Amino acid sequence: MSDAVTVEHRAEESRFVALVQEGADPAEAGVAEYELDGETMTLTHTVVDPAFGGRGVGSVLAQAAFGHAREAGLSVVPQCSFMAGYVRKHPELADLVRG
Repeated sequence: MSDAVTVEHRAEESRFVALVQEGADPAEAGVAEYELDGETMTLTHTVVDPAFGGRGVGSVLAQAAFGHAREAGLSVVPQCSFMAGYVRKHPELADLVRG
């Protein structure tokens, strides 16, 4: 991937937003939405703008979401298919998964 992907955690919106710098302003390349219930974060929806497909945006979003959960002491329910698949490919995250 040639463009750097950064992630903003927008807690007030219950989402992680992937930004790709393309020119002067960063473009929103994807989002991972979640619901927080006590100490459980349910990852409900992940979407990557098709213009940024194949550039690792979804993986960067997943890394940010699971990293946040680990740092905050949260368990995770990967409800959306992308996040569930990410966990299957990354067994080191199994200790975070509830259920």
